Amino acid sequence: MSATARRNGLSTSQLFTWRRLAREGRLGGDAAPLLVPVCAFRGIVSADFRGS
Repeated sequence: MSATARRNGLSTSQLFTWRRLAREGRLGGDAAPLLVPVCAFRGIVSADFRGS
């Protein structure tokens, strides 16, 4: 379990909590998602896409 959490950038306690909530049927459903995709960039991205 610890290796799976590390491999995916999670803490072990977070993974255990998600498993417990899933077992209890409290993870998912029709509610709006609490997690959203995030895209992170390293460095500066130029706003000029025309090239040189």
